Amino acid sequence: MTGVGYLVGAALLGTGMVAATLAFLLEPTRQRCQRIFFASLIYHPLLLGLMVASAF
Repeated sequence: MTGVGYLVGAALLGTGMVAATLAFLLEPTRQRCQRIFFASLIYHPLLLGLMVASAF
């Protein structure tokens, strides 16, 4: 089970991913595409870390 900390963290991380994706949709450039890729490299481990930390 996860808690409120995970909820808040996941919402913030998700908002960042949505912002990066919307920026790419509005102006699809190579740089914005790379930004989404690197954001996802940060997003997934942080999300998993929040899940693990929230379980304890």
